[in-house]
Amino acid sequence: GVMRATKLFGTKRLQSSPLSSVELRVADARNLPCYPDDSFDAVIDKGTYDAIFLAGGSNKEIGYDQLVMCVSELSRIVCSGGIVLSLTAVATDEIHRAFSEFSEDWIELFDTREKVHMTEDGYASINVDATMLAWKRSCT
Repeated sequence: GVMRATKLFGTKRLQSSPLSSVELRVADARNLPCYPDDSFDAVIDKGTYDAIFLAGGSNKEIGYDQLVMCVSELSRIVCSGGIVLSLTAVATDEIHRAFSEFSEDWIELFDTREKVHMTEDGYASINVDATMLAWKRSCT
């Protein structure tokens, strides 16, 4: 979890690397008041939204409502033209549906639920257990 990641990639370790200017923060993806509007050009999610959805337990609507809160915050903190990439294995359909609720804010770039994503230069995802979803923040 967060504590293990802090030890593996924490400030002390970063200070002794070429990444010494990186600042680590722990925050709640559903409520990010510490970040002003249009703060990020890109956001990468690797399983965080799956965990947020699963935190709803057997009540899938609670989990889904939590995802909607995350996408609402992304709509605020990702700048126009910014990208969100989500690698998901658990809540793929729910994450996609949450972004659809904010369709005026997001342009879908790709969705590998039904196929393998292949780049223009021929590289493909080999992670058959996960789905890649990506959106671009609209410029409105």
